Amino acid sequence: MGWTEVVDSAVKIGLGAIVGGAFSLGVARLAHRHELSKLSIQRRWDLLQQVQLEITTFAAAVSEFWANLRNAVYLRDKGTSLTDSEQRELEELERKVFSGFSSIATPSSKLLLLGEKEANTALGEFRNACDSLFRIASLTNSNCTAVALDAKKEAIISTRNATYDAISRAYIRA
Repeated sequence: MGWTEVVDSAVKIGLGAIVGGAFSLGVARLAHRHELSKLSIQRRWDLLQQVQLEITTFAAAVSEFWANLRNAVYLRDKGTSLTDSEQRELEELERKVFSGFSSIATPSSKLLLLGEKEANTALGEFRNACDSLFRIASLTNSNCTAVALDAKKEAIISTRNATYDAISRAYIRA
C-alpha cells in the first residue's frame, strides 16, 4: 500500500467522521430544542393550573360568604337575629373574601406573563362581579336583599364560567 492510498483512506475516514459528527450534532440540537419546547409547554400548563386553583379558592370563599350572607338576610327579613357564632362566622368569611381580593392579583399577573389577555380580562370581570357583591354585603345595607344577592350570585357564576372558558382556550393553545 502506497502513501497515496494511505492518504486516500485517511481522507475518507476523516470525511466520514466529520459527516457523522455533524449529523450527531444536528440530532442533538433537535432533541435539545424539542426538550426545551416540551419544558416550556409543561411550565405553561403548570402556571395555568396554579391560576385555576387560585381562582377556585377565591370563588369558593366568595360562594361560602354569599351563602352565609343570604341566610343572614333571610333571617333578618323574618325578624330573627343572628346568633353570636353566626355573626362571627359571617364576619370571618367577610375578612376571608376581603383578603382574597388582594390575592386574586397573583393569577392575573400569571395570565399576563403568559400573554393571555383574554383570560385576564375575563378574570377582571369576575373580580368586578365579586366586588359588586361585596359593596352591598352588609345586613345594615337596605340594598342587601335576597333578590339583589341572587342577582349578584348569577353575575359571579356567569363571569367565573367565562373566566374558566378563557383559561380552557389558553390550555388548548399550549
